[in-house]
Amino acid sequence: LARAGGLLSALAVAAASMVALTLGWLPPSWSWRHALLLGAALGGPGSALVLPALAHARTEASLVSLLGLETALADALCAVGAVALLLTMSPEPPSLPHVLGIGAVAGMFAGMLWLLFLKALRSSGHAYPITLGVLLLLHVGVERNGGSGPLAVLGASIVLGNAKAIARALKLDAGLELAEDLKGFHGQFAFLAKAFFFAYLGAQLLPAWPLLGTGAALVVVLFGVRWCAVRLAGAGGGLTPEQTRIATAAFPRGMMAGVLALLPAARGIAGGEVFPPLVADAYT
Repeated sequence: LARAGGLLSALAVAAASMVALTLGWLPPSWSWRHALLLGAALGGPGSALVLPALAHARTEASLVSLLGLETALADALCAVGAVALLLTMSPEPPSLPHVLGIGAVAGMFAGMLWLLFLKALRSSGHAYPITLGVLLLLHVGVERNGGSGPLAVLGASIVLGNAKAIARALKLDAGLELAEDLKGFHGQFAFLAKAFFFAYLGAQLLPAWPLLGTGAALVVVLFGVRWCAVRLAGAGGGLTPEQTRIATAAFPRGMMAGVLALLPAARGIAGGEVFPPLVADAYT
């Protein structure tokens, strides 16, 4: 579901944005690489919106698990795809395998190493802010050494989030896992981050009718692609008609799309200033 939905959504959004270009709704600097980057940013449903909605909808646990796994995979695939496209759009494109390889390896190694320190910090009330600080240092260090900082943080987070399973697979100490209080504090911090983030995203809504019209059209395209992807990936999967309808409705984009929309302008990509208001309009 993550692969089918992500690929179809990215291609459909890219094609729709090129149609908007021919209609004069997007600036002349818009290209297919811009279109594919927008498609990568809007390629998958966001866990920040989908999972809280499912929690209040009394949905079956099996379907919640399925959609939760899909949103996690979609966030990772969108991040990797968008970062790869951004690298190719840089004024001096670096070696893509080199940058992605450094980021992935450094992130997973840092995650495994930090698990050992987290065990020592289990009784400390400062484990979470210290972990955030380490991830920030990891991002900066990998970027300074020619790697992908976002991919490094993603790799470390995947390791930390799956610490219990990794420890069991490698036959390590069973205590190598995130403490429950650390997970709880993460939930509170994530709520604050979401509040500030969506307030900032709302401020990006510009009174530009072409961009608003493009964003509204993208919502329709994404819903249509979601309808097809759920039925394509769910063929023979045993989903009931009600489950299929719920999975189809679980298509809103989350924080990942907004964060990725900020990267083109931050990296000095020509036309990058269009991404934040365009993605913000697509949220509507």
